[in-house]
Amino acid sequence: MSDAFKFKIYLPSKQRYYNFSEITNRDYLDIVKIISNSDNDQLLTHFNDIIYRLSGKKVIPAKISRIDSFCILINLYIVCVSNVLEITPKDQQISKLKIDLYDILDKVTNFDFEYTHLLEISDDIKIKLATPSTIYEASTDNLITSVIDTIHITGKTFNFSQFDQKQQQSLIDNITSDVTTHIIRKIKEIDQNYQLDVIKYGQDPPTIVTLNLYNNSMFELLKVIYNSNLEAEYYYRYFMAKHINLPGDQIETSTPAEIQTYLQFYKRERKEEEKAREKTERAQGGTVGASPMMPGM
Repeated sequence: MSDAFKFKIYLPSKQRYYNFSEITNRDYLDIVKIISNSDNDQLLTHFNDIIYRLSGKKVIPAKISRIDSFCILINLYIVCVSNVLEITPKDQQISKLKIDLYDILDKVTNFDFEYTHLLEISDDIKIKLATPSTIYEASTDNLITSVIDTIHITGKTFNFSQFDQKQQQSLIDNITSDVTTHIIRKIKEIDQNYQLDVIKYGQDPPTIVTLNLYNNSMFELLKVIYNSNLEAEYYYRYFMAKHINLPGDQIETSTPAEIQTYLQFYKRERKEEEKAREKTERAQGGTVGASPMMPGM
């Protein structure tokens, strides 16, 4: 896999680029199946596996921010699937809405935001807060511990990632009774500063999709972006194997964008064949068999 095509993705919190391989049809189909099964925990695991694996094991999801994960996954979709998201709003007089995913990526990547904050409880107690790493949380119970990076107590520094959840909570409880209050107050302040409107459509009133830092809004938007018709995904594979004679392994290791390119080539050839067939029919006064139907035609 060392010679596989790679492209660079910028991680805002790291302020640097990392190389990533392409997402394949096999991975994409798994994502679609998991989304259709409404299994958020499994989807999180699969997203994390994709980030780790396609980065050549250079990017560890637990050591980056959820904003980084969002940027990686939307970048992968843009390059390997499509840069345009088409949705049909349920509450607006719009038949179909086309959303430029580059615009969303640009807003998130370039949003002016401090990824770490130093909270000074007292002269002896300082807490460094970081952006949550996981892009999905089943509940908000662990929100406080998930944003703590380090705790500095009377000359000693404790790295929170080295403790399990029970140890983390015990450490907080044993510091001072009002430390949680200070952390919650700071979280609310940060939350007010990170309100990013990425999609807006319709009017009276308009529908606005906003990304927040401490809820699952980024994860939910990724589900909308990656979601697809499961039956159509299977039909693409059937059509490519039966009518274009593409081997199954090549189909699965190609990207969704490549499959769409093959289908467009077939569509173009079919139109040329149809013109030739119609010309032959007119000359012979008969009927010539048509080409097989392509997905979406």
